[in-house]
Amino acid sequence: MDVLIVIGVVLAAILLLILVLLLLPVRLLVSYQPETGADLKVKFFGFTVYRSDKPKKEKAAVPSKKQKTTPKLKDSIEEWRETIQMIKGLLEAGGPLTKHLRVKQLKIEGVVAGENAAEVAMQYGTVCSLLYPFIGYLKAIMKIEERGLDVSVNCDFESDRSNISLTATLSAMLLFVVMMFLKFAINQAEE
Repeated sequence: MDVLIVIGVVLAAILLLILVLLLLPVRLLVSYQPETGADLKVKFFGFTVYRSDKPKKEKAAVPSKKQKTTPKLKDSIEEWRETIQMIKGLLEAGGPLTKHLRVKQLKIEGVVAGENAAEVAMQYGTVCSLLYPFIGYLKAIMKIEERGLDVSVNCDFESDRSNISLTATLSAMLLFVVMMFLKFAINQAEE
């Protein structure tokens, strides 16, 4: 009889420990730049649990003044569109569990570049028409702290390369992260 009580207490303590661990927050630190790609860091209980390896940047050949390369403006618009679609796809994969994500910090910086002011203005308008509704979409499906939200799009008439960078700090209880992972794994198994 005493052995059953000890086993019951040990099992209750283990279940309580698992419950407490599932209620602790997990922090995801995400950064994205087209040149280096995405970088992900997962922190749990103050320790880094996972960190993606950033590929080492290879030095590109510097074009001479005679070979000046100007990327097409449509290519950089497509880059913005692809980035936004990639993020939407990841959030839609989580389904209703994404409402449990809390965005502590979201910083999106964009530079629309080119030498022709009219083309840059048109591109700037297109980027803003993509980006700001996307921010509204994010606010609708998850909790975003207003003081941690920083979105800016600027024009640069001297550069020839448009750029986008994204930095986000998300947090959620481990329970919901596990549930999102299981749902994603089940969806992948069905396909």
